[in-house]
Amino acid sequence: MSDEIPDGAPSPAQPSKGRQAGYVLIGFVVVLAIAGVGFGVYQAVQPGDPLEIRGTYTLFSPGGIVRTGDTCRGERGYSDFAPGVRVSVRDGDGSIVGSGRTVSVGELDHPDLQDGDDIAPNVVCTLVFAVEVQDVDFYDIEIGSRGSMVMSRTELEADDWFVELTLGT
Repeated sequence: MSDEIPDGAPSPAQPSKGRQAGYVLIGFVVVLAIAGVGFGVYQAVQPGDPLEIRGTYTLFSPGGIVRTGDTCRGERGYSDFAPGVRVSVRDGDGSIVGSGRTVSVGELDHPDLQDGDDIAPNVVCTLVFAVEVQDVDFYDIEIGSRGSMVMSRTELEADDWFVELTLGT
């Protein structure tokens, strides 16, 4: 069998050079897209990547809360309860794996968060925090010097990395 085309017979269809370049470009884009998605998934699940623990810290104290504008703070036996209090997060060995500070809910202007001023202005005060932490099995969360709360990574995952801490009566 011969590879030659007989005289007068139509030649097999060949894509134009422009069309060939388009196919090459599309193939290149598809390869890059797949590689990018794979890299993104690889990046998202790397052990040791920082995570964020978010939460609220609420004081219940009839007559023990002072409000100034959009902020609140504790008084009397709760004078250490205020925006700017240090949040420390330690692992199971006691090493610090993240730290941050509390912020008044009123400073955030977030519609889903209330600091208690509408409910009981001199009874409830809520602060919020967000701390980037390393990936470990257990987290010991301490705000100020009021003790701590230990949670496992599994518990935090189940609660979407959100904790609610309270103080007072």
